[in-house]
Amino acid sequence: MERLKKHAGPTDILDRHIALIESIGGSPLVAGNKVTLLIDGPATYSAMFSAIEHAKDHVNLETYIFEDDEVGRRFADLLLKKQSEECSKSDL
Repeated sequence: MERLKKHAGPTDILDRHIALIESIGGSPLVAGNKVTLLIDGPATYSAMFSAIEHAKDHVNLETYIFEDDEVGRRFADLLLKKQSEECSKSDL
């Protein structure tokens, strides 16, 4: 962010843009994130399952429908597993 501010010159447009994006998303922008373009359902599900399995702090997931099928049950199982891992940590 500092590098962008240096190249933006004397204007507050970058600060206003960041404030707008953060207000729309409801959370602050964080440097160091990574974006990967996923081209189909299997690649997307695989990436989502991996992200859930490797989550260390929290899982943010947005979806419209979970079907009661193999994929939906896998999501449910992984999320329940993560929840139980978190509950075991808090017992320590």
